[in-house]
Amino acid sequence: MNNDAIYTGLDSRQVEREEQIVRAVSATLSRRRGALRLQVPVEVERSIRMALAEQQESAIRPWYSALLDMLTRPAFQVGTAATTLLIVLGILYSGQRTLSLPGELTTAALVAFPGVHSGDTKLNIESSDKGQISSFLRDNGIQHEIVYPEVDVELIGANIFLVNDLPCAELVYKTSGHTIALLQVDQSKIAVGQVQMDPVVSDDVQHSKWHWAATSDNGTLFVWKSNNIMCTVVSDLQIDEVSSLFRLETL
Repeated sequence: MNNDAIYTGLDSRQVEREEQIVRAVSATLSRRRGALRLQVPVEVERSIRMALAEQQESAIRPWYSALLDMLTRPAFQVGTAATTLLIVLGILYSGQRTLSLPGELTTAALVAFPGVHSGDTKLNIESSDKGQISSFLRDNGIQHEIVYPEVDVELIGANIFLVNDLPCAELVYKTSGHTIALLQVDQSKIAVGQVQMDPVVSDDVQHSKWHWAATSDNGTLFVWKSNNIMCTVVSDLQIDEVSSLFRLETL
């Protein structure tokens, strides 16, 4: 027998062996199909529904409705269910991550404002209780005392943003559909350079007590220092309207 015949015989036997393995695996999976399938546990489904319920309802049938329909099918595979659950939780977590802002204080406040004003950026805590808000902020990384200025608007809650990885508190006020957002940073963090501050703004605050400026969309930027806390207000109200709401003599 020549070498070609030998190699051909070996190749044929190898192919046949691989086909036998494939058929055996397929037969095993077919026999165990029932064991590999079961209904998603009730507590898992409930935890998903509770997490998703916290997201704002959409006028259109939400994407996760079809997902939950699929998860609750009796024959849904366990492996697929686990994988899908991890994906869902990952999406929810990413939606709740602390928003990271630019490292310069006034820029950070201006960047954060549109989402807060429109409601696209959900409040981390909804409350008008200063004690409750302070406790929440303290429990979530804010180390300084929160400044609550005397202002004739309704306090509706607070956010925590990251500025150069530093958790910073923002109080949010509403009045007649308008928003006043007050971002606060400990002056010591500015002094060591962890948070930057525009030198013009810093000079105004140092020599004139506060800094006022109109924003590009005809709103207001208002900065002052309360004890050791640098306070930066951004509002869609104009400067004269914002100044009339604050008791400036107390700042």
